[in-house]
Amino acid sequence: MKFVALKNKWIGYANVVGDMNLIHRDDGVAEKVGLEGVVAPGMWLASHIQGTSRIQRAEFGFKSSVYDHDFIEMRENSFYRNEELVCKGNVVFGEPSGEDVRLPEEIVYSRYFCKNDEDVKGYLDSINFKGINENPEMFLMSLSASSLLEYAESKNLFGIHAYQSMEVCMDFDVRDVAVHIKEEKIGKRMCKFDLYWESSWGVVASGKAKVLPVFI
Repeated sequence: MKFVALKNKWIGYANVVGDMNLIHRDDGVAEKVGLEGVVAPGMWLASHIQGTSRIQRAEFGFKSSVYDHDFIEMRENSFYRNEELVCKGNVVFGEPSGEDVRLPEEIVYSRYFCKNDEDVKGYLDSINFKGINENPEMFLMSLSASSLLEYAESKNLFGIHAYQSMEVCMDFDVRDVAVHIKEEKIGKRMCKFDLYWESSWGVVASGKAKVLPVFI
């Protein structure tokens, strides 16, 4: 798969998943933190892996920033700009694992989402997906970005996604889901979090995130 990263596409994605990080929207803010200009959300880039097949597990390491009009090629679940690896992906397709995952007691933040069919369509349009997928796993995974951003703001933090993983353990509906954050480590070089996605009938997925702090 080959595509051009376009700001109007990733802004549509960001609006749907609730990612209001200004480094994706405002050149001035992006340049202030040392970027060349606005950059694409890492999870928007990774979302291009979504197809009609179910995803049981996915993990992505974000290696380099992607800018407006960059030409991207996907090879074996990873993404390249020319020969430069910008996102290393590892994806397992299949049904949910069936693992019984429970919320830990140390949850520090929860965000509840109520999405609709138009949101799903907007998400799929943002990645130029041609087909039908009513419950995209990558949409579920992407909801973590806005949750992490909102939690970071409450702690006066600001950062850039470095790593994200998710394993689906139960069937889910992106129209009724909450994202819970367990703080693993807040450091000057890396912030680490455990993530849990929950629906009305239990935890449907779990994963991890790493964020590079721009300032603390």
